Amino acid sequence: MTAITLITVRGTAERRWSATNMLSVPALKLGDRVEWVDLDYEASIACFNPTGNVLGVSEAQSRREGVTNLAAAIRSTPNLVVLAGYSLGALVVSDFLAARARGAYRDCTVLAVVNIANPARRAAQSYGRPSFGYGLDGAHPAWPAGIDVYEIANPVDGITSMPAESPLRPLADQIRTFSLGDPHVWFDHMVAQLDGMEARQARAQWWEPTFWQSYAEAPAWLRGYLFDGQHTRAYTERRWYGRAGRRISAQDLVAETVAIYA
Repeated sequence: MTAITLITVRGTAERRWSATNMLSVPALKLGDRVEWVDLDYEASIACFNPTGNVLGVSEAQSRREGVTNLAAAIRSTPNLVVLAGYSLGALVVSDFLAARARGAYRDCTVLAVVNIANPARRAAQSYGRPSFGYGLDGAHPAWPAGIDVYEIANPVDGITSMPAESPLRPLADQIRTFSLGDPHVWFDHMVAQLDGMEARQARAQWWEPTFWQSYAEAPAWLRGYLFDGQHTRAYTERRWYGRAGRRISAQDLVAETVAIYA
């Protein structure tokens, strides 16, 4: 049997090693079939973080730290590695793999990636059921060849399945560097984005019905995220199809998929 290390990368505000984290559930289900490492990183988007610190670091800083720590975690194990990321954690995985494709971290080998609700998911990448749109942050850059990729996406979760022309898309860029602990970085970032915002407004085809439809649909996408559990609870429900054709939860689909390699 091949020795596998499963490295999970938590979502925003999830506490390290908490049994109720989105990816802790499948990791615990796998038991001793894998060595489980829950990555140590901030998992913070400003005031939304595991400790409730109102001066918490920005998403951008969390992602940078996550990539550095992920490379260290991969280097520290002699086993083959499977990565799993949820939400912000999936962005860390995406950033790491994009850097790997550019030639960094050449000594870090990854066998497979299993993500839930990746904000950088590419269109048409969806495992266990068809999905819609692509990630709110935009489709990720190229990843290295030879890595098995499983993207698990709820088609009505706007974080990973947002329509291409949604007016909510700029929000992802606008909050990326925000932190009350270092507001000057966010201010400089926003000033740098002004030309791009003007260009997007100039390109907007306001005379097209689809333009107005995207604005009309935006509140429903927000409601799904804020109130209806489409980015959280939905992934615990039996909405996906496993290898045997049975309906299972996204969490069980992660466990089933990682077990292929264990």
